[in-house]
Amino acid sequence: MATALRLRWGAIVAGLLACVLWCGESPGAEEKQGPVTGTGVLVTQNESGQTVTLAGKEHLVVTLGVNAGTGYHWKVTRQGKELRLEREFVIRPLNATPIGGPRLVTFNFGPRESGTCHLEFELQAPGGKVERTVKFTVEVGKSERRH
Repeated sequence: MATALRLRWGAIVAGLLACVLWCGESPGAEEKQGPVTGTGVLVTQNESGQTVTLAGKEHLVVTLGVNAGTGYHWKVTRQGKELRLEREFVIRPLNATPIGGPRLVTFNFGPRESGTCHLEFELQAPGGKVERTVKFTVEVGKSERRH
């Protein structure tokens, strides 16, 4: 997937954007209580198979590339009780074409409880055929961070 390599820079930017956006409550909420800040660890399909350690209340932001309008989509197929999917974004780069252009699907997971779990995503083609699998082992609530 040649586009995935070109998406690496975009994935980093999108992941940072997701980190900034993940805690937004609702329109206007930030006016009442100010922005909510936090920390997170960003991973992409390039880190598949690795172990990610989340310290304290860190979030896990997973950014995966796909081409728009092709019918392909990313699906969470395995998620442990230690993580909670809080937000899912599909991010369109500013100058991306509507069909066939790159999109970044970004999943934001918050910690639910301490422990170790497995997180798995499938890139599914139209009709449900699995084209690619991305997996992570996630250690939640550990005192040191490693990825």
